Amino acid sequence: MVSAGYSAFGGQIVRNWTRQSQRLNAEFRVYSQIAYPLQMLLTALFLCFPPQDVVLDTPLPGTDEAIALERLEEMNIDEQEETLYWILDDLSQIEHPFPARLKQLVTFQNSVEMASWSPYLAFEPSKYAPALNLKTKRVKRSSSRWKSIARKVYGKNIPAPYEQDWQWSFAQHKLLEPTHRTPPTAAILGLLKGHLPRKKYWKTLTKGALDWSRLFEKSANYFAHVYRDRDGHIYEGIRLHDVWASGASFGISDCEAIAWCHLIGNTTQFVSPLSTSSQSRVYSRIEDDYKHWREYQTLIDLVATKFLDPESPLPKGYDENVSDTLNMAWVMVDNDLEKMRALLQQHSSRTALFDAVKKWKLTPPSDICEDDWHVHILEGLEARMINPKPIQESALASLKAEGLLGLGRR
Repeated sequence: MVSAGYSAFGGQIVRNWTRQSQRLNAEFRVYSQIAYPLQMLLTALFLCFPPQDVVLDTPLPGTDEAIALERLEEMNIDEQEETLYWILDDLSQIEHPFPARLKQLVTFQNSVEMASWSPYLAFEPSKYAPALNLKTKRVKRSSSRWKSIARKVYGKNIPAPYEQDWQWSFAQHKLLEPTHRTPPTAAILGLLKGHLPRKKYWKTLTKGALDWSRLFEKSANYFAHVYRDRDGHIYEGIRLHDVWASGASFGISDCEAIAWCHLIGNTTQFVSPLSTSSQSRVYSRIEDDYKHWREYQTLIDLVATKFLDPESPLPKGYDENVSDTLNMAWVMVDNDLEKMRALLQQHSSRTALFDAVKKWKLTPPSDICEDDWHVHILEGLEARMINPKPIQESALASLKAEGLLGLGRR
């Protein structure tokens, strides 16, 4: 579990260490012993380059980015982490609304436990469908069988492996860390361009902070298991969640059907092999359970998308009106995670939430006239925008201070 007592945005703590002393190997050993929460945050910032992050071009020779990249490539991972840390520490001191939002996420992060997810997480046939004598056969992502099923589940846009990116477990209420690690150079160069790095990580933390209900733990756990066909094949990384979300027709093993009955349906009346009529009854109940779980999970995902960056794109199928309403919802709660969590508890469906935002928009406080109220809302929306210039200027000043663009702290 990550300690709550240390934050990469808590500048006062780390400023007790002199920049010069950080160069010493002895200090590096101390640093590695006391800064696990810092390590976790920095790891978050450079693990798994998410698809929606900005893809940066190779810096032009002689530019600040090229000079910095050359120096960074001479460092080991620990030194790169330290550099990224100083940049973020300096960035947190600037006067701008978005560092306040980041600080909320880091505060939440310091209370979160880490976990991992297996792409072969599956129910045990001998426990739930012993009469079938199913032998579990793993189907790897690289196989033609896997690709055939994946096209049916995902269509043409097959996503990157689920376990290779940051995810929030609604079943465990833990942060699922990715399996691949890359150096933080892209994140540092992105900051030089004015881009806030690793938006997927911050969004995942936001989802965790807004995950208010414990009623869906069992459903979240069930649909996080991977799909098994009726011949016993389990497909690497293809979750039951993905299968049910696809809307396609699939043959689901009795093992998974009866597992749902035992774990969520609170019934042991069904045993394998299931008759056709029993299959229909069970599948109907699973579908109904999935709809409720997905409504909860999807609303949190939508709201979380707009917390840190109001311009983050929503999934396909949502128009600008939805985007505008979500941004207005964050203005409504003063960009406060705890207030939004309470609002979602009170208005737990998308319709209810959007109606509440509309009512708030059209109902000025008694001491504010209608025109001033509209101006207040517009100013709140504008204040949420991330201005790249202060990020860029702060990152550049940090690199200069670190000596990556010449003489400095290093």
